[in-house]
Amino acid sequence: MEGVHRVFSVQPSSGAAGSGITDAQKVLYGKAIVDLAVQAGVHHIVYSSADIISEGPTGLANPYTKLDIEDCAAGQMSPARSCGLPPSWSC
Repeated sequence: MEGVHRVFSVQPSSGAAGSGITDAQKVLYGKAIVDLAVQAGVHHIVYSSADIISEGPTGLANPYTKLDIEDCAAGQMSPARSCGLPPSWSC
């Protein structure tokens, strides 16, 4: 990622029949992209995630994998969220 200024990150869907990827693998892939981007000095990451509108656990694991990846990015970069757009972070 040397010389890259922005990254748009989308991981394969996990948990769906035939997807070939587990929830744990999805989180590993997403966090690896964040880590590599930060190490390479990328200035902005946009992550294609999903909002969870619930007052408690939904019982669906897939949306929570997205939150794990968002937390990883938020822990390493500053938030730059815009209303109606996917979560993004800048440094």
